[in-house]
This record gives sequence, structure tokens and C-alpha cells, in this order.
Amino acid sequence: MRSYTMAVAIACFNASAATADAETNLYIRSLDACVQAKQEVVGDLNAVFVVKNLIVGDPTFFYPIPSEVGTLRLEYLDTPSLLKNFRQAGKPFPAIEVKPMINRDDTLIVDCADYRVSVSKGRAVLSVMGGTRIHWRFDAAKRDYSMTKAERWRPQM
Repeated sequence: MRSYTMAVAIACFNASAATADAETNLYIRSLDACVQAKQEVVGDLNAVFVVKNLIVGDPTFFYPIPSEVGTLRLEYLDTPSLLKNFRQAGKPFPAIEVKPMINRDDTLIVDCADYRVSVSKGRAVLSVMGGTRIHWRFDAAKRDYSMTKAERWRPQM
């Protein structure tokens, strides 16, 4: 009986540590900032579609996966889900994707691309419409990363 109690305590400790890490995870915090920036530009949104990729699908980067940012509901779509959603809507729809982190000097940068999702010849097509670039710098006094800038960008032609 004692070993069972110990195993439960260890499992609970590991789960709480993963939850604490999620609060400081730069990818999740960047997604939050990107969704807020998108809402400021677009205005009235009730849901945001997030493209599933290696970052979003990896529990070391995204755990637990946030289901909402403020009052906005987040929905994570893989390629079959993108196709299904397009067929149901019957028209292109917006989505965002969290890109891999970039290390530039003393700044970590996370890009979120804004896409227009459509279908061509049975394949999902993600047209880049712009995005948000989030800049993070380590603050030694707080022992955490602080967002220094969230800038909107447009694709270069």
C-alpha cells in the first residue's frame, strides 16, 4: 500500500511541474500574444484556427495545449481537419501557425504566420497573409523572459 501512495505522489508532482513549465513556455506565451494581436487587427473573432505542426504536436513545447485565449476559442487543425473545415465552410478561412524559435543575439524570436486556408486539387493551400513576430529577452531580475516587442509583418513581394 505504501508504494502505491508514493507512486501517486510522484505522478502528481510531475504533473504539477509540467503545468508550472507551461506558464513560462515561450511558445504558448507567443501564441497568446499572436492571437491577441490578430484580434486587434481583425476585430470581432470568436474562434482562431491553429495549424498543427511539429511544435504544437510536441508535448515538451505545448503542454497543456491552451483551448482559449481570453474569450477566444482555439481549435487545432491538422491537414485532414483543414480540408474538412474548408468543405464545411465552402470558402477560405484564416488560420495561424507558430513557427520554430529563432535566436538572434540576446533575443529569442517566435513568428506566428497568418494564413488563408483554401483547397486546390484536393490539397490544402496555405497562403501567407502576414503574421506577428514576438521578441523575447531574458530578464535576470525576474528570472524569466519578457516580451520586448510584438510586431506585425506582411509578406515581402
